[in-house]
Amino acid sequence: MKKALFLVGKGDTGKSQLKSLVELLLGKGNFASLDLREIEARFGTGVIYGTRLAGSSDMSFVTVTELKTFKLLTGGDEVHAEFKGQQGFTYRYNGLLWFCMNRLPRFGGDDGQWVYDRIMVVKCPNVVPKEKQDKHLLDKMYAERDGIVYKAILAFQQVLRNGCRFSEPESVRKAREEYMADNNTVISFFTECMCRKESGKAADGCTTNAIYDAYRSWCGNNNNGYAKTAKEFREALSSYLGTTYKDMTVHTEHGTCFRDYTLNEEAMEDYSGFLRYA
Repeated sequence: MKKALFLVGKGDTGKSQLKSLVELLLGKGNFASLDLREIEARFGTGVIYGTRLAGSSDMSFVTVTELKTFKLLTGGDEVHAEFKGQQGFTYRYNGLLWFCMNRLPRFGGDDGQWVYDRIMVVKCPNVVPKEKQDKHLLDKMYAERDGIVYKAILAFQQVLRNGCRFSEPESVRKAREEYMADNNTVISFFTECMCRKESGKAADGCTTNAIYDAYRSWCGNNNNGYAKTAKEFREALSSYLGTTYKDMTVHTEHGTCFRDYTLNEEAMEDYSGFLRYA
């Protein structure tokens, strides 16, 4: 189904309780506990081999260089695995990746729309006060397992009728868009540092190269230095704006500039050293 589940919210919202219930239903040996960084590590695919569920019930905030293995696992592609001291092998993962967390993880590398489409972000905002928390909730839910599994099977049949596609509410789609805007350095930079030009003002000192240099400096200050190449920056920005780099730029006597966009006033001051002319 090419989907993973990210439950995000403050503590005491019941995120881990729900995942723990599913682990009880699956039984020992059929699930593995590890976070995104561990999945991307050398032996991560070996740890989850043969399981139906993998992920973390309380994943701390992590920054991952690239979700390379994550894409293979959720995409149904062949993944390489190995156990220490043994010969490697390949397999296709047929389980679900499910992570519970307080903050969504940061990742670099390939972060196009196709990656975020693999992620179902479900916000969990309802914190249960300490005095109302039921310490026996998991046992009570497990006691209702027959009815829960019955409803899960009915829901799964509906997924199959949908062509193996989950029915996503608007809240999930909106949360995914917000996540992409927050995690994609190009989109975040565009949202925070760029604006539309004043009508008829084609040149203002911000060539495309100057804006890219400002973007790299911004990444150093805001995103642990994870910056895209100039080519990736152009492609990501034009894709986000629904156009092409050629159509969104214009050649001037000072160099190539974006036709309709420039740095906003605050960014102009912060990155004035990168401007090509006064």
